[in-house]
Amino acid sequence: MQSFRGEHLKFDFGGELSQRLNAFARSQGLSLFMLVLAGFSLFLSRQFGQRDIRIGVPNANRGRSETEGLIGFFINTQVLRCQVDERLSYLDLLAQIRETSFEAQAHQDVPFEQLVDQLAPERSLGHNPLFQAKFNQNVVLKQELSLKLPGLDVSEYPMHREGAHFDLALDITDDGQLIHGDIAYASDLYQRATVEAFIPQLLGLFEALLAAPQAPLYRLAALPHAAPAPHWTLRLRFLTSGKPMLPGNPRLSPPAAWATA
Repeated sequence: MQSFRGEHLKFDFGGELSQRLNAFARSQGLSLFMLVLAGFSLFLSRQFGQRDIRIGVPNANRGRSETEGLIGFFINTQVLRCQVDERLSYLDLLAQIRETSFEAQAHQDVPFEQLVDQLAPERSLGHNPLFQAKFNQNVVLKQELSLKLPGLDVSEYPMHREGAHFDLALDITDDGQLIHGDIAYASDLYQRATVEAFIPQLLGLFEALLAAPQAPLYRLAALPHAAPAPHWTLRLRFLTSGKPMLPGNPRLSPPAAWATA
């Protein structure tokens, strides 16, 4: 059963990389959201050896005039399918992400719950249906950065976030100077050191993508210091192969193997 225990790690993309990502987005007529989503999809594909990646993306769901000025929670979760083919280039992947994003926006009124009912995936209490990774870009309005009220001193109050609703979630915020990142992870699946290693790998991947956006993805350097697989991946390998997962440990039990993740 999913415990929702988790932690958050904060980082930033650095001034130079933040500027290069925004400049590249403008040059391609794309949003920063699309650029980072494409890179995150490739990162997940390489980490977990899957080409078909489904990522949950929250949508404000305020496209109607009736809800624009209302106070309340209208967010709907959309599932974006990213098919990573490393024979293609970053530009090709971006074109796919762009089309997928526009198609999702065209159907943003479809409730996530209805999608789950229609697709009827095999349900489990151990994970979220349809996707286990989430991506989101938080929008910072200029008036929020310089809010002034008569007779009051107003400043940002940092919120301490706890828990994880998904296996892995990446949130980014662009304040105009830096792109800030927040990775939330399920602590039942990942050790902190594993996720800490994800951060330089992810940033290095974006550096490589910007350096050669027209090159086939497979030519990009492999992620350095590949992180150990989470325990559910080890369990899957054990159950499907029937072979010992670690040399010299033919009697290694699944719990013992999970402890190595």
